[in-house]
Amino acid sequence: MDGSFKSVPQWYQQLFTIYFFVAGNLVPESVVYVQGQS
Repeated sequence: MDGSFKSVPQWYQQLFTIYFFVAGNLVPESVVYVQGQS
């Protein structure tokens, strides 16, 4: 999975998000900024 984006703050390298559907709506469950890239 490649989550590298230029939209995250410059001191972070990746943005990891988890979404799920509830009653037909997409709901964010977790948003994590990651400093290191492996």
